[in-house]
Amino acid sequence: MRLSRETCTWLTALLLFFIIIFSIIEGDMAQEHHKTLAEDYLNSMLEYLDSNMSPEGVVWGYEGSSAVKATVKLGLLAGYVHMGLRDSDSLIMLNRIGKALNGLLEEFDELSASKTRF
Repeated sequence: MRLSRETCTWLTALLLFFIIIFSIIEGDMAQEHHKTLAEDYLNSMLEYLDSNMSPEGVVWGYEGSSAVKATVKLGLLAGYVHMGLRDSDSLIMLNRIGKALNGLLEEFDELSASKTRF
């Protein structure tokens, strides 16, 4: 049995259609897998950042201007994590860090104002 040219064209088109559909489905599954991996990584990064800061939002182990610098860097990382996750936990962390930085800067302002009085 010999297939006509038109039948071969239709069968080829049908085969290409199935290959395209399969590729789309496979691509969506792979994309979902990569999205899950990225979210897992960002959540573990959020836990790491949280373990390195006090409940007030300041980085452990630093004092003075070093604490400000370290907390700013932690805030930048937390901001990047929040951009990826867009969740409330990372936003709460950013809020804690912001409050801590405001407090630290107020302390430095008071310190510098008291030094200039003398």
